[in-house]
Amino acid sequence: MENSSLRSAEAKAVERIKNIDKTEWIVVLEADEKINISKINERLEKRGYNIQLSTRPCK
Repeated sequence: MENSSLRSAEAKAVERIKNIDKTEWIVVLEADEKINISKINERLEKRGYNIQLSTRPCK
């Protein structure tokens, strides 16, 4: 791959990053916020993901 192609790909990636719509992220929160797992699972299911919850306790 040529350097010019690499720069072009990098430039395109940077442009995409600048235009990211945070409302379409799966999770957007601050470090001290609680996570609503039910809401996340609901959004994932709407996007076509099959949700399987583990009954294993967290460590």
